[in-house]
Amino acid sequence: MNESDNAAPLAGKWHVDYIEGRGVMDYSPAHYQFGDDMTLSGNASCNRFNGTYRIEEGAIVVGELATTRKLCPRALMEQESRFLAALKRAHSWKSDKGLMYLYDDQGVELFRGGRWNDGGDKAP
Repeated sequence: MNESDNAAPLAGKWHVDYIEGRGVMDYSPAHYQFGDDMTLSGNASCNRFNGTYRIEEGAIVVGELATTRKLCPRALMEQESRFLAALKRAHSWKSDKGLMYLYDDQGVELFRGGRWNDGGDKAP
């Protein structure tokens, strides 16, 4: 499923429309950014996170993630828990027609979303 064995196809900021087949809340700030420098950052729905990743034998390996500790409404916190758990299981990716898909090691879709429209921290 991976387009190549380097970070280039992953690089960029991606908003999240679906986490494990469930749509995210309207106007959710959920997004992730894979940097060319192998950094990983974004907003898990309520709190910001950052860490590192690497590409190993064509697979994404997400390192430890640090998060802020803001308290948000219960629904956002639940979505954030699902987001962070799914992100740690990311294994492969596919980019198609402007969308980025992340999959687990069994090929199950974890995330689907498009390029982030960088107009601040608001979802496109």
